[in-house]
Amino acid sequence: MAAARVSRAVGGVDLEARLSSLLSRLGLPVDLDRRLTPEVLELLSVDKKRAGGSLRFIVLDRPGAARAVTLTLPRLVEILVTRRSS
Repeated sequence: MAAARVSRAVGGVDLEARLSSLLSRLGLPVDLDRRLTPEVLELLSVDKKRAGGSLRFIVLDRPGAARAVTLTLPRLVEILVTRRSS
C-alpha cells in the first residue's frame, strides 16, 4: 500500500483503490494510515534501501512500465502521511 501511495504521489499510475480491494479480498491488511505510527516512520531511516538521506522506490507509470525514484526521507514521510483524497 505504501508503494502504491508513493507511485501515485510521484505521477505514476494510481492503483491504491484497486490494490486495497484485492488485498482486502485476500484477507490482508490494507489500512496504511493506521499502521504509520511515529515508530514505524522512524524506522524508515534504517531501511535497507536507504542511501544517505534518501530511499529508492519502484513506481509504475502504467501497468508494465516501471521506474525507480529516489525520495528524501522527509518527502517520503510527507507522501505517506498524506491521506488519499476522496
